[in-house]
Amino acid sequence: MSRAAEFRIRRSSRNRSGPLGTALRFLRDRRGASYVIGAFISIPLMGLIGLSADGGRAYLVKARLSTSVDAAALAGAKNAWNGAYGTDVTKYFNSNFPPGFLGATPAGPTFTKLTNSDGYEVVKVQATATMPTAFMHLFGFDSITVSAESEATRKTVAMDLVLSIDMSGSMGSWVSGKQKIAAAREAAKELVSILYGPDEANSLLKIGLVPWNGNVNILLDTSGTSPISQWDPAKTAKKFVTPFTNPIDGTTQDFVWEINNSPVRLLFEPDSGWKGCVYARYTHDADTTNDADDELGDVDAKGWKGWEPRIYAGKTCGWSCTACLKHGITPLIQSRTQTLAALDRLQSPTGNTDIPQGLSWAWRVLMNTAPFTGGTADDPDKPLVRAVVLLTDGANCAAEGDGYKAVWGGCNWYSTQKMDERAIAIAAKMKAQGILVYTIQFGFNDQDAAATLKKIASGTGAPYYSYAPDSAALQKIFQQIGSSLSELRLSK
Repeated sequence: MSRAAEFRIRRSSRNRSGPLGTALRFLRDRRGASYVIGAFISIPLMGLIGLSADGGRAYLVKARLSTSVDAAALAGAKNAWNGAYGTDVTKYFNSNFPPGFLGATPAGPTFTKLTNSDGYEVVKVQATATMPTAFMHLFGFDSITVSAESEATRKTVAMDLVLSIDMSGSMGSWVSGKQKIAAAREAAKELVSILYGPDEANSLLKIGLVPWNGNVNILLDTSGTSPISQWDPAKTAKKFVTPFTNPIDGTTQDFVWEINNSPVRLLFEPDSGWKGCVYARYTHDADTTNDADDELGDVDAKGWKGWEPRIYAGKTCGWSCTACLKHGITPLIQSRTQTLAALDRLQSPTGNTDIPQGLSWAWRVLMNTAPFTGGTADDPDKPLVRAVVLLTDGANCAAEGDGYKAVWGGCNWYSTQKMDERAIAIAAKMKAQGILVYTIQFGFNDQDAAATLKKIASGTGAPYYSYAPDSAALQKIFQQIGSSLSELRLSK
């Protein structure tokens, strides 16, 4: 078509009226088509804008939820030893994800605890959050729900712990309306519960118990009706060893005596009246090289192939004699129930105070060398915490028939000083082996005793040394020690 002809048609169309002209004008007018197309495009465009806006909010909610769940899992894992660890999970979650954040409503957190194949505690936390949509409800989507979960592992190291509890007669006295031994039982059980939590056993935790007064009964404690397993004289057997000089009577002998219910070997055969106590490996003479009360196991060079059974010539112990306790030693075990039961059996305290005995036998029970071998062996690839918690309500006090045979006299300042020196020497060797020593001075506010216990402990202040004036303070101290030991079990 020529330009002249096209021009004419346009011109003619402008001047033309009627239906045909109207139709032609509509066909040539593109503005109407744009409106129709725009209307169709606006619908998905609004959807994209709404999706972007609501999706952005959902992303922010999801990010905040994930952060909150992570924090909650870490808090739970840190305190997984405590049966109330869920309180920390909830607290940390709520503090990091407050209700109403960007209009979202959280649900949870839910949490579980399990033990993985390596023996570590794992805390798993899950939560969701639902937020109403601002635009997407126009398309039938009224809300968006996001979820998050996190796991935190509480890596723990192995721990061997021995509780060394004073059972001297003064522990039967009362302080602030409660008998001291009852307060000690309750506080020690609190410590056990803290370490085990709700679990019955933990493959990385072993606890032993050594009750003591002026002596230690080396017979093994049982979980039965009898406080200690029965010693059967008929089952006492002679065991031949390399010849040695007996440090008590100076004779040469090539045997020791083994009994049926203790790994502790004896230098002499006990008679039928023996109750289970032994003397310290100490000779009261000018020669210090033959003393071995601060040594572990057999000490060949010093002639100590065993211990001397405490046989009090059939006499009845009077006020000046330290009676042999009816409580034996509980070796390192992994049972929460059995440990608590052993503590429950700490009844009827009697006798005098011999801290070196309580300390040295706790040391022996703790290690994996003779006579007790239940301690965890050292392994450079497996960290280990060894600890002793010693509780006493008095100062060293010698008495007839005690572990040191009252060689420094009776209960006087000199004997106390000499026994303090023995305890400090024993503790020094324990600490040199990396053992943590906690001491508790209970209901006996004596500065000289405090000075000794501070030297025995791994530190002069809490949690290593603590003074408890009453049962309430004692409970808090054991809780503090429990927290300290639990923190030490965390892998760095």
